[in-house]
Amino acid sequence: MNRLWSTLQLDFRQQQRNGFYYAALFVMGFWLLGIHFTALKNVEPSSFVPLFIGMNALLTAFYFVAAQVLLEKGEGTLAGLTVTPLRREEYLASKVFSLAAITLFEGLVVIFSAFGLPHNLPWLLLGMLGVSAVYTLIGFWLTSRYESLNQLLMPSVLAILFLLLPLGAVLGVPWQWFFWHPLMPALQLVQASAGPLPIGQMFYGLAGTAAWVWLWFGLARGAFDRFVQPTAGREV
Repeated sequence: MNRLWSTLQLDFRQQQRNGFYYAALFVMGFWLLGIHFTALKNVEPSSFVPLFIGMNALLTAFYFVAAQVLLEKGEGTLAGLTVTPLRREEYLASKVFSLAAITLFEGLVVIFSAFGLPHNLPWLLLGMLGVSAVYTLIGFWLTSRYESLNQLLMPSVLAILFLLLPLGAVLGVPWQWFFWHPLMPALQLVQASAGPLPIGQMFYGLAGTAAWVWLWFGLARGAFDRFVQPTAGREV
């Protein structure tokens, strides 16, 4: 626990030093102005909130973790972690929690400012955490393979096109079409924050979110072993 807390503090400092918080504030301001000066303020929360959370987490989870991993690789920090007592699980958990904090702060400010208190805040928080965690872990799993932004650019575009597929449900496509998608369970929890859903969908949201986070955590840990650990030649 002490190692995890120390790693979280290090991540927060690194994010501040590299301007992540300024980027998050800029994007938050962009959303607030866009909602205020467009017809988005008249959209039903049940339609807008899942779309907003899915799009917004692209920056504050997927691309932030990608930028952080590339910076750590460039500085030699990531390879150096393999010769410290820090476990790879603690490293990944720190990334998930630190970026989830940004995602939740940014998302809640925008949602509260635009629509007020949601029908069910706990479901909203769980859904946002799930979306952020899945994005973060997939972002690490993908970025760990590359050494520069140029190498990552095209694979990340393809990954984002895949990750945005379930947002089609917000636009009227039956959500069951995306039952298999790693983000759909968490988006169901977000949907539940605007009003009650059938018990089957709620169970799918909770169990599916937990299962996908567990799966991608294992895949990200495997990517650490394969693409980061060999660089230093030591086991975490």
